Amino acid sequence: MCEEARKTAIDNWRKNSHLLYDALVCEFLDRPTYACEWGGKEESGEQSVYFTSAAEGKYDLQSRMWNGEPHKLIAGKIKMPHPGHSSKETIQSVAKKLDSTPSSPSSSSSSFKVETEILHLGEITNIAQCDGKRNLVATQTHAPDVYLWDMKAGASEAGPLLTLLGHEDTGSALRYYRALCFSSKDTILISGGSDQSVCLWSLEDITNGTVTSNGSRKNVKEVRSSSHKNGGGENVKNEGESRSKKRQRLLSTSTSSPTLQCRERYQGHRGVIRDLAFDCTNPRLFVSVGDDQHMLLWDRRIGTKYAHRIAGLHDCPILSVDWDPLSGHFIATGSQDGVVRVCDVRKLIGNGLARKKCIVGKSHDTKASLELVKTLQGHTGPVFGVQWNPTQALSLASCSSPGQLCLWDLGYIDDEGSRQQQFRFNVRKGLNDGFQPELMFRHVGIQGTISSFRWNPEDVWSLATTTVIGNPMLGSAHSGMLTFWRPTRMLTI
Repeated sequence: MCEEARKTAIDNWRKNSHLLYDALVCEFLDRPTYACEWGGKEESGEQSVYFTSAAEGKYDLQSRMWNGEPHKLIAGKIKMPHPGHSSKETIQSVAKKLDSTPSSPSSSSSSFKVETEILHLGEITNIAQCDGKRNLVATQTHAPDVYLWDMKAGASEAGPLLTLLGHEDTGSALRYYRALCFSSKDTILISGGSDQSVCLWSLEDITNGTVTSNGSRKNVKEVRSSSHKNGGGENVKNEGESRSKKRQRLLSTSTSSPTLQCRERYQGHRGVIRDLAFDCTNPRLFVSVGDDQHMLLWDRRIGTKYAHRIAGLHDCPILSVDWDPLSGHFIATGSQDGVVRVCDVRKLIGNGLARKKCIVGKSHDTKASLELVKTLQGHTGPVFGVQWNPTQALSLASCSSPGQLCLWDLGYIDDEGSRQQQFRFNVRKGLNDGFQPELMFRHVGIQGTISSFRWNPEDVWSLATTTVIGNPMLGSAHSGMLTFWRPTRMLTI
C-alpha cells in the first residue's frame, strides 16, 4: 500500500472510529515498549497490566550504577469502560491521538495508572504470566537467562524471585530470546531462542529443594553447561533516581538471587526458535516454530526428542504460533511472508495413526503433516504474533507491521462454532468486498509497529497492544504506546 493510500485509509478509520470500537484507551509512553501481559482483576473493576520500557542506559558492574535511563518492567492498572459506555466524542478523540506523536508523551487516560516500576538488567523482549499464580511473571532479555518475578506489592524489593538457567550463550552478536510460554494447567514454563533449544522449568521445584543460591545444578535432564554471563551481583542503583510518586524497585541480579536450573532441555530445531505454545488440554504437549520453517511437536512422556517435525506449513521462517486454548483442536502459525495458517491437530497424518498413538509411538526422525484447514491472508508485513481468543471459541488475532492487527472469526470450521459465528461468516461472505470472509476486523490506525498484543482473559473481546514508534531495526525507536481496546458489539454479538 502506497503512503497516500495508507493516509486515506487512516483518515477514514479515524472518522469512523466510533462505529468500529466499543472502547478505546491510549497511553503514550516516553520509551519504546516491546511486550505486555494482563494480570488479575479486582472487585473494583481495575485490572493489572504489565509492560516493558526499553532505554539506552547501561549498567556499570564496577560502580554498580546506571549510566543513563535504565530498562524497566512496569506494573499498572486499567479500568476498561463497560460495554456501550464510551461516547462517540471520547473514542474519536483517542483515535485522533493514535496516529500522532505528542511532543512530550504523557498520560492521556484517567482510567490507566502506573503502580510500580522495576529496574531491569537488560532490555525485556517478552513477558509471560502464570495462569495458576497470577502474581508470577517471567521476563526474557537478549541474554540467555529468564527472570521470574513476584508482582505482589513489595515482593520484588530485593530483585527477581528466581533466575532461570539452562540456555547457552551462543556468542553471536545477534541473540534472539523471545519465545516464552506458561502452561495454563500448571506452573510449567518453557523458553526458546538463539541456541536452538527449548528449556523447561517447573516452579514446583521452588518447594522441592531444587532452587540454589550459587547456581549449582540439581534434578537436570539432558542439560549442557550454561555460561551465565549477564553479570552483576549487587543491587542496581540509579544515580538519578528521584523520589517521585512512581516507586522504583531495585533489581538484584542473578548471581545474588536464587537460581533454578531447567528440568529438561529439548533440541531439534536447526535455527532460531521464534515462538512456543502449550496444548491447553494436555500440559505434556507443546509446539515450537522457528527460522528452519518447521513446527516441532513435543511430548514430554517420550523424552527430550521431538515427537514430530511438521514441514511444509510455510516456505519462510515461522515467527509465531498458538494452540487453541478452548478446544485444543487447532494450531495457528504466522510467517515472515505475512500469511497465517490454521491446522487441525486431530488430523495429524503419520502412517494412518490416530493422534495419541502417533504422538507417543512414532520415531523421532519421522516427518508428519497436519491437515491445513485455512490460509488467512490480510497482512502486508511479517506476522510477529498470533493468539486465539481465550474467551470466544475459534476467534483468532494476528499482528504485523506496519501497525496492523487482524481479528479472524473461524467458528464455521468446527462443530463447536456457535450459530452466531456461522451467521456472521455467511453475512461477510455475502458482502464480497474483496476480503476473506473470515476477516471480521482490522485494527490499522496506529503509528509505528505493533510489538506485541494480548487478549484479555477477564474481559470478553478486549485486547492490549504495545506499539514502538520509530524503527527499532535502525536504532531509531524513540517512544511507544500502550493501547487497550474492544471492537464494536455489532461485530461480536
